[in-house]
Amino acid sequence: MDKLQESAGFLPGLRRGKNQPSDTGASTNQKKVHPARTWGLVGKIPSGPRNHFIAMSGEFVGTFMFLCG
Repeated sequence: MDKLQESAGFLPGLRRGKNQPSDTGASTNQKKVHPARTWGLVGKIPSGPRNHFIAMSGEFVGTFMFLCG
């Protein structure tokens, strides 16, 4: 439990970036600040319609894969 680190993003810790130290067992008290991701046009759409579009496209893809598989 001592080696757990706080990091942002989907499945943090799965891939190590260039700036992340390797697991040497040494603990650091500094928190890394990750820059915010820019999504361009997608980030300008309000979260309600964006979430509905993601759900709708997921349902479509899942149904399509079910019927064609």
